[in-house]
Amino acid sequence: MEQEATEAGFQTRNWESAHFGYDRYKASDGQRLDSKYGEFRTEDEATRYFDWSLAKAAQVITEGDKLDRKGNHVGRRAEVSLKPDRSSYAVMWTHGAIFREIYAGDLAHAIALEKQYGYGN
Repeated sequence: MEQEATEAGFQTRNWESAHFGYDRYKASDGQRLDSKYGEFRTEDEATRYFDWSLAKAAQVITEGDKLDRKGNHVGRRAEVSLKPDRSSYAVMWTHGAIFREIYAGDLAHAIALEKQYGYGN
């Protein structure tokens, strides 16, 4: 994915390529969740990457503004199905120049992890 993003012209801050960090989690019921994150050079670049990633989804379930706890607009957010058979989901968002995406087998787990980051909508 990083190579594809780099070839599409994306660069994360302090890199000459698209470089992301990854975390892996295990829910209390045993389900695996993965998180991908990166900081872009600008907020506009993070938004452009968000749009590029959103276009790859099999189905967009929700899309809208990302709000902070005070209700201020800080970026964009979407919930998506990654596969046509709905066997994989993601929640993705931007917060300024930061992009984060959580992958899970079901949407409820992805949203629950998002809330743990303190970014839950």
